[in-house]
Amino acid sequence: MTTLHFITPISYYDDFEQLKEHLGWELEINKIYDPSLGFGHPGDDCRMMDFDLTIPEDWKLRELNIKTHIAMIDDKGRERASYTTSFSNAAECSNLSIRERFQIQAIKDEHSSRTKSLSLIDMNSGEPVSVAQLDLPTNILNTGVSIFKYKTAIETATKHFESSLKESMPEYDIPLQYWDEDCSVQIAALNVALQQVEPKSRAPISNVTEPPLFGEPL
Repeated sequence: MTTLHFITPISYYDDFEQLKEHLGWELEINKIYDPSLGFGHPGDDCRMMDFDLTIPEDWKLRELNIKTHIAMIDDKGRERASYTTSFSNAAECSNLSIRERFQIQAIKDEHSSRTKSLSLIDMNSGEPVSVAQLDLPTNILNTGVSIFKYKTAIETATKHFESSLKESMPEYDIPLQYWDEDCSVQIAALNVALQQVEPKSRAPISNVTEPPLFGEPL
């Protein structure tokens, strides 16, 4: 088994407890201390937690783009989490980041840097399982068109995508959900829901009132 020594803010403790319960990790707290000495915002819990984390024997560690960024690979070859190590002490770990099974990613227009659609990516395969076309007027992708109108259109369409996603897969954004499950039924329901969204329910771009420019009367 591999045991890692972590020092992290105590506010991360719930995340580690969740991982311990669902992934079979072992966690042993060494000490909890407060290094803030009066710093931080009122009400913040600035305590740090020093603990040892043991991952299953069949899990592996792999260096990512830099030597201080390490990925945790499970027994099926999937990256489930990553963490960083100290430049001065490679045995001291922090900043654990849990990898979600599903993530929303933006698809850019090939002629501009503006988003034209949203895609739900299955992080198991790296493939999109659902794509939501934003039904934006062609000219809204032109970089010469008002950035305010573009952002308003994106925000409105994104809300429809997220609401459909949460209805079909209400726990999609919980990192430990769906890793070993067949989600074809949920994904099919999501695609049906996206097809049923009526464009007229979205805010008409032409009716969006832009804020006045600096110096203009309100």
